[in-house]
Amino acid sequence: MNIEEHNTPVVDNAINETVKELLNQNKTGTIETERLGFLLNYFIDSGSIEPLKYLRIDTKDILPNRSNYTDTELHMESGKDNRPEDILCNEMVRALRNKKIYRRTYYRKVYQGLKDTEIHKGWIDLLTEIYEDDKALNEIFVRLVEEQRKVTITSAKALQDITGIIRLGFDKNNEKEEARRQMGHVFTSAMRYRYEKALEEMLDGGEKYNDLLNTTPAKFNIPDSHKEDAIEEAVYNSFELGDTSTIIPNIVDVAKTIGAPFELVLRSSQRYTI
Repeated sequence: MNIEEHNTPVVDNAINETVKELLNQNKTGTIETERLGFLLNYFIDSGSIEPLKYLRIDTKDILPNRSNYTDTELHMESGKDNRPEDILCNEMVRALRNKKIYRRTYYRKVYQGLKDTEIHKGWIDLLTEIYEDDKALNEIFVRLVEEQRKVTITSAKALQDITGIIRLGFDKNNEKEEARRQMGHVFTSAMRYRYEKALEEMLDGGEKYNDLLNTTPAKFNIPDSHKEDAIEEAVYNSFELGDTSTIIPNIVDVAKTIGAPFELVLRSSQRYTI
């Protein structure tokens, strides 16, 4: 399913509303940090809000929890002549997207927007409102299904059975198989988001690396092979390692704080290096 071919007005609007809400908080002095206020104002003052809205920039450096960084317009454009303004903009986008308050506000805005959309649309139409490589959006999709049907979904098959999505008209030669694949991807991606979020919240609450190791992916209905990568993502998110190079916390200090191997924290800090 080529999600990129579909417009996503709900998600675009959520990004706009997130920036507006955080800017208003900044004006009242309740913003999380001065750094966040600077990032928000960068996009407003420079008239560069489009990179935040333009979701076809499908990169892990742009949107929260993205997993791909290939064939994107921003990457191709900045790679042509290595223009300083492109590099700066990309760094700023990554830094803003990595802020906890931004990610959480974004999630809340998208959830409400897609929930309102679901009232008027079926599950297939709702699915076209999301991008398949954004774990947060996939988790919201599963969450909405669970809330409406008052069930806990524990498998891709259950997700497909409950939504009734057995055909997706994007591949006329293989509709049923594409629908099965898409449901598998949405479910796994959603559960991965929940797993990473749980690990991040543990770190935010002062728990250590060993505590993360004792929280198994099986609790979230995904294979154990997800554990190491999910822990690295949680460390990246909890300590906001995606901020600009002058702001990133000291890797040694992070490792000592949570009792994790230095090499793991280093890998985490380099997850989304271009």
